[in-house]
Amino acid sequence: IEITYNEMTALEKKYSSSVPLLVFTDKQVTDINLNVINPSHNKSEKLNTKNISFSRLLMGNVVSGCTVMINKSLKKICGHINKNAIMHDYWLALTAASFGHISYIDKPTMYYRQHDNNTFGAKTYSMKYAFKKIKEGRKNMQQAVFNNIIQAESFLNQYENILNSNNKKILNEFINLKNKRNLDKNMYHLGGIMPFFHLDKEKCKKDGICSAVCVTGIIKNDDNHSPYINEKNAYKCISCGLCVAFCPHEACYVENLDPAQFSKVNKDTLASSEQLDTFIKTRRSVRIFRKNAVDDETLNKIMDNVRYAPSAKNTHNNRWIITKSREETVKLGDLVVKYMQEHILEMPEEHALHYKLLCRAYQSGKDVIMRDAPHIIVAVLPDKYEWKAEDGSTALAYFELSTHAHNIGCVWAGYFTSVARVYKPLRDALGIKDDEYIAGAQLFGNPVYKTRQITSRKPNNISYI
Repeated sequence: IEITYNEMTALEKKYSSSVPLLVFTDKQVTDINLNVINPSHNKSEKLNTKNISFSRLLMGNVVSGCTVMINKSLKKICGHINKNAIMHDYWLALTAASFGHISYIDKPTMYYRQHDNNTFGAKTYSMKYAFKKIKEGRKNMQQAVFNNIIQAESFLNQYENILNSNNKKILNEFINLKNKRNLDKNMYHLGGIMPFFHLDKEKCKKDGICSAVCVTGIIKNDDNHSPYINEKNAYKCISCGLCVAFCPHEACYVENLDPAQFSKVNKDTLASSEQLDTFIKTRRSVRIFRKNAVDDETLNKIMDNVRYAPSAKNTHNNRWIITKSREETVKLGDLVVKYMQEHILEMPEEHALHYKLLCRAYQSGKDVIMRDAPHIIVAVLPDKYEWKAEDGSTALAYFELSTHAHNIGCVWAGYFTSVARVYKPLRDALGIKDDEYIAGAQLFGNPVYKTRQITSRKPNNISYI
C-alpha cells in the first residue's frame, strides 16, 4: 500500500489533486494455500501495461481492481459505477484515462489467491489456454466485443457533456463497430479501427517528414511511402509531438496527444530575428518589485509557456512550488536567515562574514534574501532523475524569458536555493521530500523599473573545432 500511496502522492503533486488519478500494480498469483503459481500475473497474461490509452482500454481492460488506488477527484467524477460497466475496475480505468491519468507500477504488491471457481480470476497464458479460447469460437468473441460496445455507449451517455472532442470521436468510432460486418476481424485489426498513429490519408503527401523527425524512429514508411507505426512499438513513443509539429499538412498525430490542444502556427505573430535579439538583450534581473501580486491570468500564461521547455526524453519531471502572496514568501525568507544564523560558526571565515552582514541587513528591515518580491517559484525534480539539474534549469530559463514577455520581472534566488537544498525546516515548509531535488528558484513580481538601454557584456569565450 505504501508503494502505491507514494506513487499517488507524486502524481497529485505533478498533476494536482483536482485531476482524476488511478494507480495500479502487478500481483503474484497463488493457489488456495498461498503457494505462488505465477510471480507476475500481468506478464503471464501478456497484458500490455505500457500503453494504457483511452482507446486501448475500450478494447480490453488491463487494470486489476484489487491493486487499484484512486484519488478523491476520480471518485467524485465516477460517482456510482454504471450498471452496464463490465467490471468496476474497468469503468474506473476508462474514466481515469479519459479525464486524468493512470500510472502503472511494474511490481507485484499483493498475492492474488486463485480459486477453482473464480469467474474473473487469473489465468496462466499458455498454448493450451490459447487453443481452448480459440475453440470457444467466434460467437463468444463477438459477444465480448458487443459487451465492450454497450459499456462504451453507456460511458458516452454518462459523460457526453464533459468529454473532449477527441475521446468523443474515439467512442463513436468504437460504438459504430457494431454496424460492421466481420466484427471480430475488425476488432483486432487495430490499424483499421483506432490505431496508435492516426493518419489522414487525404491530407498526407507522403513526403516522409514525420518519419524523418521521429526521435525514437518508430514511424516507418510502407512500400507506398505512407507513414505508419507498428502497434508493437507504440510504447516507445515519448509523446514529443515532433511528427505533428513538423507536418505542414496537419495529416497525423499519435494517440498520446490530444488534437483539441493543437493550434496552427500564426506566422503573423512570429517575432523577427531582430525583435528576438532585442527581447533577449533587454532581459535583466529585477530586484525591486511592486507590492501587488501578479494576477492569476498572467501567471497562468507564463506557466503555460514553461510547459514547452525541452526535457530529456520528453519526461517533463518538473513540479513547481509557487507562493501566492508576499506573506508566504517572507516566511520562507525568515527560514533562510534562521539557517544562516544557526550555521555561521560552521562556515569558512569569508562566508561567515558574508552571512553576518546578510542577517544584520535582514533584521534591520532590508530584505536582501527575498528582495521584497511577492512571489518565489521553485523547480523540483526527482533526485534519482539523471537530468534533474539540466531539465530544471532549462525550465527556469523558459520561465525567466516568459516573465519578460509578460512585463514581469524576476531574479534567480541563490541564497534561498543553497539553503533549501540542505535545510530540513525549509524543505518541510515547501513540502519537498528527501528524494526530491531543488534545481533552482526565482523571485518574481511586477517590476518598478524597466530596461531602457542595452548595455555591454563580456565577450564570449569560444573555441571552434
